Amino acid sequence: MMCSRCDRCQTKKAGSCAGCGMTRCMWCTEVNQACEGCGSKMASRSESDGLKQQPKRKAGHRYGRNVHNMGETLIEEVKSVRRRVVPNSDSEPVDEKLEFEARIRGWEMFQRQQRMSALLNLGDEQLVAAIESNRKDLVMFIPQAMFPARKDEVEFGDKGWWYVPSHTCQTAACTGCRLVRNLDQFEIANGRRKARCEQCVLKPASKRRIGRTEAAKKGLVCETADPRYAGREADRSGGDIILDVGAVRKILGGMKTLTEDDMTVWLTTREMGFALTAEQDELAEAKDDLEGKLTGR
Repeated sequence: MMCSRCDRCQTKKAGSCAGCGMTRCMWCTEVNQACEGCGSKMASRSESDGLKQQPKRKAGHRYGRNVHNMGETLIEEVKSVRRRVVPNSDSEPVDEKLEFEARIRGWEMFQRQQRMSALLNLGDEQLVAAIESNRKDLVMFIPQAMFPARKDEVEFGDKGWWYVPSHTCQTAACTGCRLVRNLDQFEIANGRRKARCEQCVLKPASKRRIGRTEAAKKGLVCETADPRYAGREADRSGGDIILDVGAVRKILGGMKTLTEDDMTVWLTTREMGFALTAEQDELAEAKDDLEGKLTGR
């Protein structure tokens, strides 16, 4: 019987060899030490699968997201399934041959209308606070019509983007680009915030008057809820977005008019965040690899 605890420190053996599966102590065994079972280097599964290792990140910075959690947040229920027409179906993986009729969280129209009305009746401060406290189960649809300049950037045949609130922030409109920005995107000079954001300050000033610095307002930082857009935090399409209270109210008002058909999409398991095989941009966590943890598929 194989002992589950280390002979030296009596700690439970949490690591395992990717080759033979023999367990090892994470405290007493060096990372590059040869496996006592098969003699091979204790390589991680990510190295053999060609996956990227998640890099070290600064505090507050994010390099990846759990697409399983994204899918569970976005999709409330799956109604039906159909076969998908794909070229060279024999060579396509099984998860690309089927797609599922998925209902977005909050799809039931009457309950959604009641919830949106209750939120819209709140004052600005209360509205932002209520959304932040319920951010895990509030999926918002941001129509492409709100951003006419991004007409060609909506993908997958959709009419907009699905987002969830991330956290509150203080916002101000830049007098240069006219976009709503987080206050930390403005430089401070002589104890006062500049009227133009950091990006606009770097550009040559136009001949027209820059304008007065606008007062800060409460806002929301929102991130994509759609696994198909995962990893695009800085992109114009599907990236993180900052909304002031006026834009939030406009979005919630539009949510009241969406039909149940508008809240239904056809997705494969991969597009719902549950790929059956390793994806090209998938990140591997070194600690999970060394402990021999398997990816949930």
